[in-house]
Amino acid sequence: LFVVGYPAPPSYIPQDDHGAERQDVIERLREIFGLRYREKYFAPGMVRHFDASWVFDHDATTLGGNSGSLVGTLEGGLSAAGLHFAGDWLRANYAHDLALARAAEPALDAALKGAHPG
Repeated sequence: LFVVGYPAPPSYIPQDDHGAERQDVIERLREIFGLRYREKYFAPGMVRHFDASWVFDHDATTLGGNSGSLVGTLEGGLSAAGLHFAGDWLRANYAHDLALARAAEPALDAALKGAHPG
């Protein structure tokens, strides 16, 4: 999968056991973003955990500002698989699964097809 969005500068850096900002995280952010935030980024990744809920975990690099970003897939052609909505430093990122949401909510499915429900 991949996420396409506009990450903002981090407002928080994870801390080590001594309360200092983790230098490995700072260095990795410099490698990925330099000082260029609020620009469109293509972030590749993989699904980490998926079940029958509307939410799946992924490991594509995101920061604040990525909420609402497209989560796409290259399987079966280029298509939207989800919408990124949250993350937890060094653990996981979360996205809403569009296929499951569409299947569960006929009004949403109709809206996405351009029809008007009811």
